[in-house]
Amino acid sequence: MENLGCDGSWLDAAVARRVRDSLQVAPAAGLLHLATRELDSLLPPAAAWWRNFSRLYVTRLCHTPNLDQTRELAAIPAPAEGELGSLLDGAPPMRGGE
Repeated sequence: MENLGCDGSWLDAAVARRVRDSLQVAPAAGLLHLATRELDSLLPPAAAWWRNFSRLYVTRLCHTPNLDQTRELAAIPAPAEGELGSLLDGAPPMRGGE
């Protein structure tokens, strides 16, 4: 959780607990939690960046044609090169981000 800048020093204790608990299930569960449950929560820059990254994926997933009728999920297209570059350029300093 420290990688997300969620060491609890200024983060709301309830938000920190929810994020920590979701990340303990699996990294993907933590990202889904950030993208769906913490939309309006005040987060440190690294966690907010991951929330935005995850929200981009969830948005693309929700726009998948016939999603409600499929049994197997097709690969979600990666962001366009310019969009991906902007996303990466906007990443705040975070542990492991070098």
